[in-house]
Amino acid sequence: DALQVLEDYLLAEAKGSDRVEVTSTFLESLKDAHPDLDLEAIFTIEKFSPGASLIKQGALSNEIFVLVEGEVNAIIGSDIQKRVVAKFLPGALLGEMAFYGASLRSADVVAVGQVRALRIDAKQIGADSDLPPDLVSSIHRLTARILSQRLERSNRLLMDAEI
Repeated sequence: DALQVLEDYLLAEAKGSDRVEVTSTFLESLKDAHPDLDLEAIFTIEKFSPGASLIKQGALSNEIFVLVEGEVNAIIGSDIQKRVVAKFLPGALLGEMAFYGASLRSADVVAVGQVRALRIDAKQIGADSDLPPDLVSSIHRLTARILSQRLERSNRLLMDAEI
């Protein structure tokens, strides 16, 4: 909990720093790219109660989620010892690592309170998609940007840990 408070504090301070680039969320970027589309009409909206799992560690990945309302925690570990490794707020993309990596889910993603999320199934953004091609392209491009930013953040954390 203390580390999470510290991270929140550091991120708030870093917004004015040259070191951290403040960008819009995945959902904001997608809406900006396609202002004429009603994403909630195109994709399934799922609702989760507090404590419910959006994603289960070790499960197959057939979809990604975009958090519309609420907060979720990514949790890793076994039943004996679980650890919150990330907190996600509205606009965040969830489940993209296993989805694009064709691997099993690496963490549980659990609703902190009431949550609403867009569910984007693999079929919807695959080669045979019925969606507008520019929307599908935007989803893939924005996901690549998010993955790149997360890798850059991990690299910075590793470099800072070595100092």
